[in-house]
Amino acid sequence: MGLAAMSAHTMSELIELRRQMLRFARSLPPGSERNNRRQIASSLRSLFRNKAWLDAHTTTEMIHMQKFFFDMRDGVPIRDQIGIAFNTNAEAIVHCKELAQRWRDESLRDDKDLEISVVNSLGREIYKEFVHREK
Repeated sequence: MGLAAMSAHTMSELIELRRQMLRFARSLPPGSERNNRRQIASSLRSLFRNKAWLDAHTTTEMIHMQKFFFDMRDGVPIRDQIGIAFNTNAEAIVHCKELAQRWRDESLRDDKDLEISVVNSLGREIYKEFVHREK
């Protein structure tokens, strides 16, 4: 059953659908099928910004916790595939700072480009912390 055939969705269902489309697209070789999946994910992201569409197609759901992903970057991004649920962006940012401090304390390297990026469940980066740079 396609998305249009279903009546109403929770925002978390739509977010998860978008993430699945992106994950599936990444598993495909370059070509039309991969591009189609990426286009679906892009279209969903655009719909998330359309209040009228969201009002018509989503149910009201109290989301108490949101999943955040902590991607590592050192030239090449290393995506967090699991994520951790927090109540607020602020809690996720505090966790990121704690991760960075732990890396500073335990790392043998002093890589100035190493950063931790906090990405919310919509795929938006909300915070970035460089591990070895002075503030």
